[in-house]
Amino acid sequence: MAGIERRVILRSLTAKGFRTDEGASHKRLYYWRGGQKTGVSVSISRGKAHKVYGDDLVTCLKKELRLSTMRDARHFLECQMDQATYDQTVAPLMRWQPLAS
Repeated sequence: MAGIERRVILRSLTAKGFRTDEGASHKRLYYWRGGQKTGVSVSISRGKAHKVYGDDLVTCLKKELRLSTMRDARHFLECQMDQATYDQTVAPLMRWQPLAS
């Protein structure tokens, strides 16, 4: 499959509640939900060699995002899955309580 550009991944993550914590060689993004930091985080490389994430790196992100399928990971990273759907998908694994509307 075609790779996903790093800038698309970063835009998708920040649009869905992830906030950045800058590191030396990687950018670490933590998922915030209902005003609280959760246990979900991902590392994004700053290196020139990783401007496009292939299946191997998308698989790593899939695990960090706690998604079960590559299809879900690609939908999330390519902005086809919204934050509410992500919450519903990951909530049972994280034992999150539903957010008040």
